[in-house]
Amino acid sequence: MKVKLILCALGLCISLIRAMSGQVASSTTLVGAVTDDSGAVIPNARILAVQDAAKVPYKGVTSGTGDYVLPYVAVGTYTITVEADGFEKQKHTNILIEVNHTVRTDFTLKIGAATNEVTVTSAEPAIATDDASLVQTLSTQAIASQPVVGDDALKLALTTAGVQQSGDVTVGDPPGESFAGPGVRGEQEDVSLDGVTLMNSIHVTVDFPPSPDALQEFSVQTATYSTQYGGNLGIHVNAVSKAGGNDFHGVLTEANQNGYFAAHGRFDKQGSAKHPLNQDRFGGEVDGPVILPWLYNGRKKTFFMFDYQGRRQIAKTAGIYTIVTGPERTGDFSALLTAPKPMTLSDPVDPTCIVGNVMQPRCIDPLALEVLNFMPPLPNLDHRERSIHRADRDGSKVPLLSGRTEKRVAQREISYSERNSLVDDLCETSPGPGIL
Repeated sequence: MKVKLILCALGLCISLIRAMSGQVASSTTLVGAVTDDSGAVIPNARILAVQDAAKVPYKGVTSGTGDYVLPYVAVGTYTITVEADGFEKQKHTNILIEVNHTVRTDFTLKIGAATNEVTVTSAEPAIATDDASLVQTLSTQAIASQPVVGDDALKLALTTAGVQQSGDVTVGDPPGESFAGPGVRGEQEDVSLDGVTLMNSIHVTVDFPPSPDALQEFSVQTATYSTQYGGNLGIHVNAVSKAGGNDFHGVLTEANQNGYFAAHGRFDKQGSAKHPLNQDRFGGEVDGPVILPWLYNGRKKTFFMFDYQGRRQIAKTAGIYTIVTGPERTGDFSALLTAPKPMTLSDPVDPTCIVGNVMQPRCIDPLALEVLNFMPPLPNLDHRERSIHRADRDGSKVPLLSGRTEKRVAQREISYSERNSLVDDLCETSPGPGIL
């Protein structure tokens, strides 16, 4: 069993290393204007934005109107430097870029030598003037500090005002979960991870909940979003996985829920033992540069992230179910005539088959009698509705793997590959009812 899981992990890592040419779908953009002390625009000023974690540079120049636009940048904190002939170099630091946000940073250059440098520590703007979206964004720290049921990061959408869960089924048709925003239905939502939709196109649900440990940012747009989201009228949930940086980071998690501190169920018999419950959730995440000793140093070039989430659960549930009594198994339903709501049975084909709510033996199919052998036994509770105490036991193991690689190959060109999957088929550790 362990060998199969190791082979699956190796296969996932190999598929991640074979990076696909492309770019993460995102509208995260840096914009701004460059002027001098008098307010005159400065064209052809050189712009350099560097992501602090991975040291990935994005370059550009200002237009004839002094404006610059750096689209499709990765999320994180940035340092932006502006240079122009005849002006002092100016640098803005600690500029926070959130997923699918348009962040404006304007520069006012002073006349002087290019060797002089002015550094400005930027603060988060109070209002976004270049984007009218109503959006709530959770940072890495906020995601890690929120208690999430079942390690399902999508539940974080419920922290947004007006958002509620419209569906949450782990098995069945349709499986998955969905969310509804103000004035819209859950079927109109869209959920994406790194710009790639997670929606089940048939049932319009999400059956792959990413792990909170694997996410760098999580945002929910509820109204006035940009035209790229025109395909859906509902809320838009955007999750960004950790891309890794020049330093290694990791997370280990463990959560346990057991029956020692649980109360009895409402249908338990008085004095009976509590039903067993033991749910163990554990996992880990690691990200950083790809380094192969004596072969390859991926600092500032190639990064990875790998996350594993496991669940082991043993649970027993109970309920009340109505079943047929002993006389009813033989065709005698005469007790229904004296029930609080009397009921009279009849056979429209042959009225002589049912007399006084009793089925005549000649009208009972012998095959139907054999089916009774597969039905629950006689009632075991003293209840006027002829109920039975039923217990179901669930033992399951559900691993969840996700990963990402990113390689710097050219200016503003990112080689990107991602794999997120439930371990099943060859990698299945044991049969289970699905993700909880």
